[in-house]
Amino acid sequence: MLSNSNNPRQQEDLLQFFYNHSQSDSDKAYMANWFSSLTKIDVGQRFPEVEVIDTNGNTMNIHQLFDRTTVCTFWTTEAKAHFENSHERLAYLRKTFDQVNFISINTDNNQSEEWESFLRGPEVVRTSEYRFRDPNAAKKILALYNVNKVVLVDNKGKVVLPNANLFSRKFNYKLNSLSKN
Repeated sequence: MLSNSNNPRQQEDLLQFFYNHSQSDSDKAYMANWFSSLTKIDVGQRFPEVEVIDTNGNTMNIHQLFDRTTVCTFWTTEAKAHFENSHERLAYLRKTFDQVNFISINTDNNQSEEWESFLRGPEVVRTSEYRFRDPNAAKKILALYNVNKVVLVDNKGKVVLPNANLFSRKFNYKLNSLSKN
């Protein structure tokens, strides 16, 4: 719940509740680090610096992809249904919002052949598929503990919405308002 909230006050309240009820100093330290990561991917903050690798093996800073409003989605080979559903939704959104950039990033540590096998589907746009150069570091930096997370970023690399719902009408409205700017 902490990482899925768009409300900083709610995040702080949940963290405080945890501190008040936990007896474990190591768990408290873990949560403090996690909360720190969450605050770095908040509305108005610059999207954190992470490196991604494209389907041709080229490594780049993710900010190179933010030349326009960008939707960042994440996936793992361990959740095939999520991969299929999100890519089907992305195909629809690409047609509806052609001025928005949609990228999809694999979060797996083992990213060779299995990653490639997932990219053979009809809904996959290979030029919009990436994987993290260092998945463990990127997941920690982005507080990415759930592949359902979707981050909306503006053309300057600032976070507009840190926890969007790809399947929500509100998300469509937000994309529509941003794509007109």
